[in-house]
Amino acid sequence: MSGPQGVLFSHAGERYLLGYGDGFFGIWQRSDPEEPIRRFPRNDDGWAAAWTEFRTLEPAAVEVPRPPAAGGTGTGQPAAVADRATLAAPSRRLVARVLDAVIVSSGLYVVLLSTGQYASTVPSDHRFSPRLFRGQTLGKMTMRIRVATLEGGEPPGWRRAMVRWVVPVALSIVPFLGILAFAWLLWDPIRQGLHDKAAGTVVVNVPGSGGPAVA
Repeated sequence: MSGPQGVLFSHAGERYLLGYGDGFFGIWQRSDPEEPIRRFPRNDDGWAAAWTEFRTLEPAAVEVPRPPAAGGTGTGQPAAVADRATLAAPSRRLVARVLDAVIVSSGLYVVLLSTGQYASTVPSDHRFSPRLFRGQTLGKMTMRIRVATLEGGEPPGWRRAMVRWVVPVALSIVPFLGILAFAWLLWDPIRQGLHDKAAGTVVVNVPGSGGPAVA
């Protein structure tokens, strides 16, 4: 679906369109498709941010058929980008969390920290969960998913990382309520747990992870 000069739309909802132009991803209003209301850089982090914001606005959006690439019958270039930067499936997040728990309980985490092989962006007193490197714990690195900010798709930084850790711990004061922080992502339109909502983050697939596209 073509838009203004040099613009193609990839997904359409009731009120908004998601697409891309020369050097950017964007969100347009269907009533005024000439200029995007939001622009994002034309890279994986930009796509993750554009996709998650668009899905918030249009949870029931559908994919727009892409025109054939020049000289061929395949899909256009952004199809590969769209497949690479998608929201991580709950199953991948669960496996990553289990791996982190195993790593911490086995003492491997302490060994990696002492050797300097596992860099950290969270405070030195954050002792109770694996530290984040580019939005990834060891479990997330293994599952090729990462935490990204909802606004721009960049790594969360230690403040957001701390919020993501504190929310489940605080809820756990009430028996079984802490589970709700994680279970919330099962029905949330952009797969945010309560800790993600508090921190303004989402969990996305790392490029090349082969994670499933979001339907």
